[in-house]
This record gives sequence, structure tokens and C-alpha cells, in this order.
Amino acid sequence: MRVTFDAPTDREGRSFALFGSSQGVALHIEDAAGQESVPGVPMALLPLVAGDMTLHYTLRLVGNGLPLAAGPHNAAVRFKLEYF
Repeated sequence: MRVTFDAPTDREGRSFALFGSSQGVALHIEDAAGQESVPGVPMALLPLVAGDMTLHYTLRLVGNGLPLAAGPHNAAVRFKLEYF
């Protein structure tokens, strides 16, 4: 199985953009093995485990180099699953 996450980018294409009145943060995604997701780039192949259909990913906020400004923010990230 392979997963691809896609959305508008931030941090020179390395993270996902957030929208709203906050500033200074971007959304970053990585899998349980610590592999980082790059927007629009397929991640490494993962084996399917019988009886376990859970996708294990961590989403976190990372700085994007702009000054921090508090406020609400949101993001929309699409994901594509490919089975081989």
C-alpha cells in the first residue's frame, strides 16, 4: 500500500499550509516510522497487515519562519491510497 497526501504547501513545499488569521505555523505529517510526508509525493510502500486496517500518522504544527501570531487556523489535506 502507498499513501500520498496533497494540499497547498508551506515551508518551500515541505509541509502543508494552514489558513486563517494565525501566522507562523504549518502542518507536518509523518508516519509511525518517522518518514515525513511531502505534499504531492507518494510515501514509501507499506505492507498490509492482516486484521489491521489502521493508518498510523502523526500531524503536528511546525514553524514556517514567519513571526507567530495567535488566531484560528484550518487545513484541508487530501490523501490517496494505492493498493498493489
